[in-house]
Amino acid sequence: MNYMKIAKKLISAVLVLTLIISSAPAYSQAAPRFSDIPSGAWYENDVNTLVDKGIIEGVGNNKFNPNGSLTRAECMVMLSRTILSADDINQYKGFTYFNDVAKGSWYAQYINWGYEVGVVSGVGENKFAPNKPVQRQELAVMLYNFANLMAYSLSKNKPSISFGDAGAISTWAKSAVDACVRAGIINGSGGNFLPKNSAKRSEASAMFNRFLNSMTKPSNYTVTRKRVSGYAVKAVEFNLSNFKGNVETAWDGISSSESMGSMVERTGAKFAVNAAYFDMDDYVPNATIVKNGNIVITDKGGAATKPSFVTTNSGQSLIRDLKLNLRVTLTKPDERTFTFESVSKNRRPSTGIDATRIIFDRRWGSSVGIYVRDAIAVENGVITKVVHEGNDIEIPQNGYVLYQRSRREYEGEFFNSCQVGDIVDYEAVYTDRRTGEAFDGLDDSIASGPRIVLNGQAYGNSGTYNEEGFYAGDITGGGAARRVAIGLNTSTGKVILLTAYCSVQQLSGLMVRFGSSEAMNLDGGGSSGIYANGLWLQRPDRQLSNIIYFK
Repeated sequence: MNYMKIAKKLISAVLVLTLIISSAPAYSQAAPRFSDIPSGAWYENDVNTLVDKGIIEGVGNNKFNPNGSLTRAECMVMLSRTILSADDINQYKGFTYFNDVAKGSWYAQYINWGYEVGVVSGVGENKFAPNKPVQRQELAVMLYNFANLMAYSLSKNKPSISFGDAGAISTWAKSAVDACVRAGIINGSGGNFLPKNSAKRSEASAMFNRFLNSMTKPSNYTVTRKRVSGYAVKAVEFNLSNFKGNVETAWDGISSSESMGSMVERTGAKFAVNAAYFDMDDYVPNATIVKNGNIVITDKGGAATKPSFVTTNSGQSLIRDLKLNLRVTLTKPDERTFTFESVSKNRRPSTGIDATRIIFDRRWGSSVGIYVRDAIAVENGVITKVVHEGNDIEIPQNGYVLYQRSRREYEGEFFNSCQVGDIVDYEAVYTDRRTGEAFDGLDDSIASGPRIVLNGQAYGNSGTYNEEGFYAGDITGGGAARRVAIGLNTSTGKVILLTAYCSVQQLSGLMVRFGSSEAMNLDGGGSSGIYANGLWLQRPDRQLSNIIYFK
């Protein structure tokens, strides 16, 4: 018998068994995780749950300090770790917003995040007081702000409580305290809330764990508020299978202004974003806009080259580089025909010698209101009036006017041959500029740009921006400003609405990071606005001319 081999096998078995035992998970029968938390303490499970999730830590030497006060800095650590990864947190290192928060301190990045997204503010005089114990009412406000900013809903299963010391609750904290009471996060003590008392680490752990159990994330969209590639981003993503895209202009006109909030309320939008650029002097959009298959207005500066957000009759939402040809055909009784190509709509001539052919309908007004070289009024496809060299012409209630301010060198016989009773028709022909193929079934559309993502890749430079009709230095020069974009992920069916302070090319990279297959820039600056189911990620500083919305 080989005793040496048997001994080696026994030793190997013991080693394996030791490894198995040492790697086995700890169960509730094990000793308490922290030496200063008694086994069975009312807050023990709350603390252990948060520790397991990486949200809170002990204070060292196997202690938790349950009766110690939670500081304002520690509260920011807990909230940020609830939603951000370690890599996300690293985006907030190396700077500070407050005089009393050293940029190299262990808590600076957490405070930077909380302040930047609006969860918390300072205490005045550019100070944060990171080591100050957080008041119970402050903790309620931070939890409440966090839930609202991330579009999380809090349960309302509990009745409100009339605390004996309700008068001591600060005005700015009352709604947050009530929301936390109704969600079962706060119970009070002896009929009082003790709003200005510091929150013990044990109490804060219990409140925070109840908060996590009470809040519900939205089921069909996601809100993001964090730094990405060094830029503070606010974004919402949702699936197109649940919503249809639409376009709206201010008061359904072409030269009106309206608050974005009013447009959201009027349309019943679930999500909305400001859309095309417009002239601040008259609010007329610099875009081609289509609603329900009808052209509202054509772009004054080469809309044929601009990218467009498009919805189709089948409910699809797309971003396409569409070329529009608005064609008008006159048919005489003897069946002779005359045709105009590249006609504009509801667009004022740029000069007195502008010979552009333009269609005006009642969106423009009751009459053209400017000098007429040649014009015809059309109702139900039939000419009802012809004017040559007149001061004005009335626009039919249920028709339109075809107009020109001046004549061209090679005018042709169209206007000269027009007579009352002749038949006139116009049609919009859309072509995908990149494929050359006809694009049919367009329902709503709005041109904006420049394009910033194409086939999943960052796209665009000063040359492509110029091709799309953008020459201003704030677009082509690479300068930073408040930017807004809309993107589509064609593989997942998601829409991405995003805003950040950056250059247009940097915006391209951000939209790729968020998974956009196609994306285009929208109006920015003071017009920037993103609305998500009752939450304003970015509220415009001014009234707007137009929006894209989903419902």
